[in-house]
Amino acid sequence: MRAPRTAALGFHILLCLASFLVATDGIGAEGQEAGREQAWLVFAGTESPDGRYAVAWGLPKHPGIWADICRSFRDQAQRKFEDDEKIEIPKDDVENYIVDLREEKVLARLGSNHQLVSNYWHLPHLRPNRHHLDVVWSRASDIVIVNHVFRWQSVTFCAVRMSKGSVVDREDLSQVFGRLLEARFARSLRKSGFSKEVVSFTFSKIDQLQDRTFSTDVAATVPSKSAESWDESAVIHFTLLPSGESGLTVKVLEIRAPTTKAGEESDQSNARSRD
Repeated sequence: MRAPRTAALGFHILLCLASFLVATDGIGAEGQEAGREQAWLVFAGTESPDGRYAVAWGLPKHPGIWADICRSFRDQAQRKFEDDEKIEIPKDDVENYIVDLREEKVLARLGSNHQLVSNYWHLPHLRPNRHHLDVVWSRASDIVIVNHVFRWQSVTFCAVRMSKGSVVDREDLSQVFGRLLEARFARSLRKSGFSKEVVSFTFSKIDQLQDRTFSTDVAATVPSKSAESWDESAVIHFTLLPSGESGLTVKVLEIRAPTTKAGEESDQSNARSRD
């Protein structure tokens, strides 16, 4: 994710701190008057091509801590890493959003698919360890892919469709792709003595090939502290197509082995195909 923007470009402010508590119901407004706090902070580089939407985060259950967080961004030029370390963020209460920058409101929450992993956040000089956020928009600014990775697993990997200033559909890509990948790797898993229930999928390098056609790398792993482990990899090509007024259709075009720099399938994949 690209470096955070300046506070003037990155933050949106509600009428007052009290209204912050209902921002996730779609109520929000921007202002410049003294004493007002930002209701949510936009993750830099997550804006849609038309500039209307973005991905953001907030901490509505802790207004006092949130005021310190907003202050840290306002004063970031004078701050150091150690200053951010002093802010104790209640990670379980962090909320991620799709926001409408034009209407200045929250459109939807984005929750983690893993009950033990908190949502993504960042401070001017500090980000959660071993977390990564990747956001890719369609050129029409009507569909966004959000991928939150923690360690070896994509804990949130979804596609969200916007229409007329509202979120109208959401598809869990980790589930859609996971079923196909489990079938693809079933033989390799059996030979290694592992079951599909212990496999973790990490999606990365999400590229837009055409307006509604994308690709992503996937690493399938059985994490283990012992000598016994298992891993495979693949590349998925897929489309995200609006369906009617409020639908979103995910279509997998191809699942193939990764390629080397020379453009040939990896030795591991070739060996598997010969088994």
